[in-house]
Amino acid sequence: MLFNKGEVVLDSQKTRVLNYNDYTVYYEGFVFLLGHKHGEESIKKWIDNFVNKGSFSFEDIYGNFFLILENKITEEFCIFSDNSGLYKAYKKNEYIASSFLKLIPYTTVDDAIDLDAIVEFFHFGFSYFNRTFIQTIKELESKNYYLYSGGSLSTHLKDTSAIHQKGTVTVDLEEFFNGLTHAVSDENVSLDLTGGFDSRLILSYFYKFKSSFETAISGVKGNKDIQIAETLSEIVKAQFFPTYHTASGVDSEHLYTIFKQTDGQMDVIDFHRNNQFFEDRKKRKISLSISGAGGELYKDFWWLQDFPRYNKTTANLEKLYDLRIGSKSFPHYILGEDLKKSSMQLKANTLKQLEDFVLDTKTQ
Repeated sequence: MLFNKGEVVLDSQKTRVLNYNDYTVYYEGFVFLLGHKHGEESIKKWIDNFVNKGSFSFEDIYGNFFLILENKITEEFCIFSDNSGLYKAYKKNEYIASSFLKLIPYTTVDDAIDLDAIVEFFHFGFSYFNRTFIQTIKELESKNYYLYSGGSLSTHLKDTSAIHQKGTVTVDLEEFFNGLTHAVSDENVSLDLTGGFDSRLILSYFYKFKSSFETAISGVKGNKDIQIAETLSEIVKAQFFPTYHTASGVDSEHLYTIFKQTDGQMDVIDFHRNNQFFEDRKKRKISLSISGAGGELYKDFWWLQDFPRYNKTTANLEKLYDLRIGSKSFPHYILGEDLKKSSMQLKANTLKQLEDFVLDTKTQ
């Protein structure tokens, strides 16, 4: 899906279109409001709330999605992705797309390569701080929404809270999972299940609310997480499907398929395991998978090196980088002269950007 100066180009089977009263909605991914089925029912309710209030409310809309709302009367558009930035969408000047690769045809020889983003990719397998390999293409910031009106595109802040702030909409865990299980009740749901706390929490609530689901995990035979997941599945009487990863049958065509699936933004070798995992789910006609990934952001993993001085008001970013982010032994020379300098500067550049996120105490 591509937005180009008041025109929405539909070029993917993933894009769904909803016409409702004076609005047309184009969306990809999974979107829901608590108390409503995901997709059309939730979007209609969100539009009704917007019409009644006269302003957009983003804090009560959940999911993993990219959405374009068109007012057919005023010919204005509102464009945004989910509040957590899970669904990756990209912007190049007046163009906004649900895919990085969709914007490549709109680049020219004047669009410079972002060497820092490429170096980050080699170090971490991703590029961060909304960067891509092209300097003029940026990932949409989830804190923003974009309005197109009168031939121009403007950027606005959502009415959402940062991760460390208390939101204006207060929802406890039980209320949220009750709403989530209702929202997905028409789907064939597969829960990622490991030995970790986050996936077991999700399993517990889906079981409590008598939701229909299977469990699944990817790994190698003998892995302790797989054994724990199987035991838990037996307890809740859920079908359990382990995918045992194998690298056999990998060829250039297969890797190119993964490259397109990951939108040219991830390490295709690293993603190969997940690709097998997803293909197995497709064979079982699974329509929605739910993972506990991201839960580690709320734990003390990032701050264990500061124990027991968690409440100090001076964050040691260099220690954080050395023990939780960077590699001390990265072979900079393999990147060639053009990238070697950027590679050696990566730590200093990252520390400078992390300074913007320092709060009152280090564990924030």
